[in-house]
Amino acid sequence: MDRETVVCAVRGHVTPAEDVARLRPEDSGLGIDVDGRRFVRCLRCDAWLETTLPQSPKTETLPPLSELELPRRGRQLRDAIVLRLIAIDRGFHFVIFAALAWLFLYLGTNLHPLQSDASCQGMLEVLW
Repeated sequence: MDRETVVCAVRGHVTPAEDVARLRPEDSGLGIDVDGRRFVRCLRCDAWLETTLPQSPKTETLPPLSELELPRRGRQLRDAIVLRLIAIDRGFHFVIFAALAWLFLYLGTNLHPLQSDASCQGMLEVLW
């Protein structure tokens, strides 16, 4: 299982050829029209997807590949995933340690009544 495939499953595919009115022959690397259907390539995971022709296209034709915003892939995508996992891990630890600090602070300030109750019960046991 590739990182790119997992990210596309979560965020969706990046298919710029899906929302154009017509595809030119030089756009064949990103999409082609066949019998009223359109096949488009995801720029992140390289999967080819079947779509229908758009009802309200965003542009007439695709801009050159150099002008398209390319999604992160490979090492850049791995680094972004690792950084997010580290941030989640640090957030989880912050919540756990903050709860423990609050618990210890609460017990430290409210332990005196518990100690006096325990010592009174100890005295009653000695008297009986």
